[in-house]
Amino acid sequence: MTRLRQWADREYSRRQRLVFLVVQALAAVVVVPGLLAVTGPWLDAALGLPPFDVTPASEMLAGVLMGAGLAVAIWAVQVTFEVGHGTPAPMMPPKRLVVQGPYNHCRNPMVLGTALFYLGVGIWLGSAGGLLLVVVLDVGLVAYAKAVEEKELAARFGEDYREYRQRTPFLLPRP
Repeated sequence: MTRLRQWADREYSRRQRLVFLVVQALAAVVVVPGLLAVTGPWLDAALGLPPFDVTPASEMLAGVLMGAGLAVAIWAVQVTFEVGHGTPAPMMPPKRLVVQGPYNHCRNPMVLGTALFYLGVGIWLGSAGGLLLVVVLDVGLVAYAKAVEEKELAARFGEDYREYRQRTPFLLPRP
């Protein structure tokens, strides 16, 4: 039995899931951006990349991306918590297949929201190295979702997941 399957089979109380979500949220919204703020300029210096100018337009774009990313991610977390009785994290996955809310528009709204948020953070920091790190992080999130999560969901939810996968785009919602 895989570690993911063991986590999926374990029961968690509502309180345990809430505490875990708070820790996840702090890591996602405070720790990772903090690391980007430190490592981005370091990478700029190490690679000889000049910082780019942060203009009012780029600040506005960064704010829109961060706001949209947070909105999508929070919506995905809320639906996963309430409908799926789990979290988006592999350590506390949903007990039920979630196809409502943002999951009706794409299979990975958490990845979409996270990618948009960190792209906004990278732009706001004005660091080419930070943006490079964001791209690497986002590619890693997508690769993990494709290589690990989708197989695990197919194993856990069977034909229901395969039908959902057929009708719902992976990351970018259809217009």
